[in-house]
Amino acid sequence: MKGGFEMYSAKEAAKMTGLTTATLRYYEKEQLLPAIKRTEQKYRQYSDTDIEWIKMVQCLRMANVPIRSIREYILLLTQGGKTILQRRFMVQEYIDDLHNQMTNLQSALALTEKKLACPPFRVMGRL
Repeated sequence: MKGGFEMYSAKEAAKMTGLTTATLRYYEKEQLLPAIKRTEQKYRQYSDTDIEWIKMVQCLRMANVPIRSIREYILLLTQGGKTILQRRFMVQEYIDDLHNQMTNLQSALALTEKKLACPPFRVMGRL
């Protein structure tokens, strides 16, 4: 423990988030995470706060938010309260996009289920 905060290796952080260590390095390289502390041997050490950041980025990625948009959102986030309206607008856009994706997926699911309900190998009205 350092300063009351638990520190985790890259392997532990990967296990906690369900990501690979390569993905964690990629997120860091793409500046989606705050600066990750290093040991004297240059191994990455993730804090609880870093884990929360990773989970936020992971959530945005699951919502199909592009890396560049996540980077923009994080930049605004690090600027504090003065950017809250911009961030709120961005999040609302993400929500709207998710609703559209869900509608499209529901339509695709309904069509696929309809196709599955048809008798197999039916060709031009014959079995």
